[in-house]
Amino acid sequence: DTAAANALDDYEEGTWTPAWNSGSNGRSISGTGSYTKVGNTVNLRGHFTINGDTNTGSGDVSFSGLPFTSVNANDSRTAVTSYWSHLATAADVGGFVQTNSQIFYFREGGTTGDGADLGNHIDQDSHFFFSATYQVA
Repeated sequence: DTAAANALDDYEEGTWTPAWNSGSNGRSISGTGSYTKVGNTVNLRGHFTINGDTNTGSGDVSFSGLPFTSVNANDSRTAVTSYWSHLATAADVGGFVQTNSQIFYFREGGTTGDGADLGNHIDQDSHFFFSATYQVA
């Protein structure tokens, strides 16, 4: 179909680097991700290393620096797929892209209480592989 409504008029590829956004505990993140944007949809992927001391944080873990601001609609909040290594816990980790922002969060699951202590379970040089698709404003 070659109708104007179906024309590919917004395509972009690039790289992005997230920033550690969970307090000032001496941690940083290294690695570069890539993205593809088609229209109002962005697909992200990457492999990152969290540098710094072992178990120096607490609570949820968040990163800033997504390449585009996400849409401001709660029904469009996007889950993040990830795999973590070198964690000081065997708990599952889930994540999401915050609405109307360039921030994504990770939270520990499968623990007692609220499961919000991932920051305390990240060991030195923990790695995570990341993939998400989200809509942009």
